[in-house]
Amino acid sequence: MDNLYEEYRRVFETGKLFYYDDLKTEYENKGIDSILDNSEEFIKAYFKTGEKGGALNNKLLEELKVKKRLPHVVSSFILGIILKDRIVVLKSALDKKCKEFHRLLIEECKQNGLVSGLCDPFTFTWFLTCLGHDIGYLFEYEDATKKPSLLIDSIENVDNYISDREMEEYLPPAEHAIVPMQLKNNCVNYYKAGIVDGDKFREKKCRDHGVSGGIVYYNLLKKNYEKVKKDSVEHKKSDCFFKNGRLWSKKILATYIAAGSWAIICHNMWRRKKNDTNKTALDTYKSRGLGELITNEPLIKVHEHPFLFLLALADTLEPIKKSGLQLKTIKDILEGTKISIKKDKLFIKSHPKENLDLEFLGYEKKGQTYRIC
Repeated sequence: MDNLYEEYRRVFETGKLFYYDDLKTEYENKGIDSILDNSEEFIKAYFKTGEKGGALNNKLLEELKVKKRLPHVVSSFILGIILKDRIVVLKSALDKKCKEFHRLLIEECKQNGLVSGLCDPFTFTWFLTCLGHDIGYLFEYEDATKKPSLLIDSIENVDNYISDREMEEYLPPAEHAIVPMQLKNNCVNYYKAGIVDGDKFREKKCRDHGVSGGIVYYNLLKKNYEKVKKDSVEHKKSDCFFKNGRLWSKKILATYIAAGSWAIICHNMWRRKKNDTNKTALDTYKSRGLGELITNEPLIKVHEHPFLFLLALADTLEPIKKSGLQLKTIKDILEGTKISIKKDKLFIKSHPKENLDLEFLGYEKKGQTYRIC
């Protein structure tokens, strides 16, 4: 069983981290340390290479840098690629969903006289999902009693994304959300409950970084697409076109990007068990209309919600977030963590957070082994 640093180095050498060939070429002689030690640079390079820099609002990214969360984001991205390849049931579910999206995209391309698609649908979706999954931390650290200071798409503040009568305009399209219905239906109530009563079921009153971040992120990606289309004079009449050798499509927004954004929206929403000892939390869920989130059954299921499952699993297992970077280097933390994966089983050794709770993903724990039930 190799440590995570060796696992990361090995996956780097396979080239699986890179959706864009240009990015692969840029990093192929630098090594894994150049990514781990310069996470902000790697994230910016990924989005810039794909002409999606408009989705990386500098103020949002700066907050992640200040809070030292960018190494965690990049580490989660690499870990997710490993988990996808090793957990058989997860790989099968992700491949199936990617093929479905790919088929829809091919149909749109044919309607526009194009013969194309995405060369690697999973890596495309995963980089957009994972590298943006904590983008909403600025809002979580804002004083919940005050308006966030960020202006996006002429919307005064993030609350307006949620509370406007026409909020559907700002939520990602739901047709391909592939998240639990209970989470999708209750994301607005969960967000509002956190602002008013967050201290009753979490650490403090705050805007949930998943809900706010996922909505803002989707709208920034949508705005980025619209700008690319507007700047491409010859493509103004088509929603599906090539620019600089890259395919742009409204269908990509409605499938891959919407699915990733919904995973971000839901990744920090938590169920409560019916026998939860925190009665105040249970009562708050009930009074805030979150009764659907009170259940003994795991909401996130690998076969039905593979992208959210992968994001939640990688985000939970990733050790840098748990260790912090005050006393150890990134390499030290990764070398001190061992995770062995065989089919549907995880064996975790020397993880910085003891007694990891993966039950919310349907994992049953026996000793140091976790098995998908």
